Amino acid sequence: MRFIGSGKICAFHIRGIASLAKIRHALLMKKLIPIFVALAVALTSAQGGEWKTLFDGKSLDGWKGLDFWSVKDGTIFGETTEAKPTKGNTFLILQDEVVTDFEFTCQVKFGGNNSGVMYRSNTVDEANFVMAGYQADLHPKAEYFGMLYGEKFGKRGIVAQRGQRVVTKADGSKAVVNAIGDDAKLVDTEWNELRVVAVGDRILHFVNGQITMDLTENHPDAIAKGQIGLQLHAGPAMWVNFKDLKLRHLEGDEAKAVLAEGVAISDKSAKPAPKPIPAKGKGKGKGKAGKKAAAAPAQKKTTQRG
Repeated sequence: MRFIGSGKICAFHIRGIASLAKIRHALLMKKLIPIFVALAVALTSAQGGEWKTLFDGKSLDGWKGLDFWSVKDGTIFGETTEAKPTKGNTFLILQDEVVTDFEFTCQVKFGGNNSGVMYRSNTVDEANFVMAGYQADLHPKAEYFGMLYGEKFGKRGIVAQRGQRVVTKADGSKAVVNAIGDDAKLVDTEWNELRVVAVGDRILHFVNGQITMDLTENHPDAIAKGQIGLQLHAGPAMWVNFKDLKLRHLEGDEAKAVLAEGVAISDKSAKPAPKPIPAKGKGKGKGKAGKKAAAAPAQKKTTQRG
């Protein structure tokens, strides 16, 4: 290649070409950066909304509890007996997972006493695996099956019974604003599907696809995030099986869409709230759970872990 003119002029042209290339590169990056950011947000959202299987059907990996819990016939199995009771409510607690806005589903059957699924809850006694917080209650009595109970949650006790849409207030009071759901018979010793949706201050419970409880939570002691746990209740001997446990974290438009779908189910069944009936007792577990349930079906034990 032959250069015309002095070396200084050639060097000037070379620097000019390099500067022009840098400008073009900067302009290109300015256009691409928003695209990269949008892709990153989309990928994060997609990952946030993915369903996660919480139980592998073979072991209690990822869970911790006392030795009342084991794996039988591909399910999580919890059992207390007259010879081996629990002194207080105890839980099998999901490890390394904190939920804020989420959707949870599982299949469950139980007998002898009530069980439940804790969420947005805290471990308050690590040695005995005791939890405090919100509970989707699983109870043999129809009016409590699928309700929201405040486990060791101050004096809150039953927050919303089955069939109630409740709004709690900043002063700690609450109001039942609608009757919701249906009166379908739910059999505790048969498989039922439990679904929990929690987004912000709105919490919904479903059993077998039907809304059982709808809460708008403005209580001063509301809990925004916490752990998930499965309950064995103190008192009469009992057993419970869980399977198909799944969880997905919700955020952004997806959280809004899932909540809107759930609220639509609640709205569709909503009726004027009946006049309040004075409670006969305080909190869940009052009195006995009802007639003694049949013993746990014979199941092949595969794994046991405390």
